[in-house]
Amino acid sequence: GDRARREDDRYLFLEALLSARERMYISWQGRRASDHAPLPASVLVAQLTDHLNQSYVHPDQDQKVFNAQLQPLQPFSNAYFKAGSGFSTYAADWAALRQPPNHPSRPEVLHASPPPDILTEQSLLTLLRQPLEVFFKHHLQVHLDSPQTDEDENEPFNLNGLHGYILKQQVLYASQPEQQLVQLKLQGQLAMAGGGEVQQSALQDLQKQIHARLAAYQQDTDTDLPAQQFQTQAHGTTLTLPWGGNPQRWRLHADGTALQMDMRSGDVKRKKILRLDTLPSLWLGHLCANAAGTSTTSVLSGADDLVCMPPLKPTDALVLLHDLMLLYQQAWASPLPLPLKTACEFVLANNRQKKSDKPSSAIADAKKIFHGNRFYTGECQTSAYVQRVFTRFEDMDLELFVSLAERVYGPMLHCCQTDAQEQEQETA
Repeated sequence: GDRARREDDRYLFLEALLSARERMYISWQGRRASDHAPLPASVLVAQLTDHLNQSYVHPDQDQKVFNAQLQPLQPFSNAYFKAGSGFSTYAADWAALRQPPNHPSRPEVLHASPPPDILTEQSLLTLLRQPLEVFFKHHLQVHLDSPQTDEDENEPFNLNGLHGYILKQQVLYASQPEQQLVQLKLQGQLAMAGGGEVQQSALQDLQKQIHARLAAYQQDTDTDLPAQQFQTQAHGTTLTLPWGGNPQRWRLHADGTALQMDMRSGDVKRKKILRLDTLPSLWLGHLCANAAGTSTTSVLSGADDLVCMPPLKPTDALVLLHDLMLLYQQAWASPLPLPLKTACEFVLANNRQKKSDKPSSAIADAKKIFHGNRFYTGECQTSAYVQRVFTRFEDMDLELFVSLAERVYGPMLHCCQTDAQEQEQETA
């Protein structure tokens, strides 16, 4: 008289069949969730399907009367909306969305939005710092920046990386560096006890060293340069650039010439070779002031050395600005094959090639900067915008890359070299 669980299940399954009046729906898990392997039905369901296939004959002798079909999981699966698939969905929203219209409609034509007719300082800065960002940030309004890791719980024993660079820049531009260091320490931005004292001393020494290089270009009779705006029109676009108004950056000499100063807590040269990728902000201010008619010298003081740009003729500076305005329109329309660090390395390597008899290796040097190696990370890995468009160096139009690199960053290098040549002549 003991109960048999198997017989009880069989009896309940039979009662369910007899209780159904119009239809009966039987389903089971057809695939394993871990590896998607097929899973058989229970013994009772398998016996039922075998009985149906033995009792009834399909008009097509090669097919079974009953053949289990794998049901799509998502209501938006294409199988629900294909004619003759045997599936139907009960999701009314998706059914209405995927239902073909009663009347044919014209295909929608997407027109690319035109470039802006007013350019600002930020527009050209983005173009010079990373031309690819113009298409994504300004045109598509898409930001692909990678999320920053949260390091609030880690004590800042060193000042490396982006966080350390920002702290150093705050000390450099602080009107009262000592108070700025105390504030950073109270905020927990610097290490505690002896480690913090070492960091404060290093920051003070860096600040004095960078300011000392700039002092050589300043004069006792210098005055503040009032805030001004330079405006020009070209290629159907109006460009407005502010300059002056910041005593820490702009000074006016007694003879009417001006001085633009910029500071960088990092290096401005690598192995005594100029780092062009550190100059876009200084270069844009240099072009603006000289195009406005004020003979301006621009200097960038870094942790290792100083870079100087002598004055330009107003007509030359204006031509370069107009060319950047035209290039911005091209960068707005489509991503330019012009990664910043890769292009700057090519311009530097190509310039070294012109001065030597060695075979050209500028493309090979640029490719190393693009992909990187075990000593440094490549630009395609550090920039999400470069990685989004060009996964390999060969994906770029190399002929266009060469022409754009010389067009954008070549004049910047030539201006710095002009100052170096003048210094060599004075020394001789």
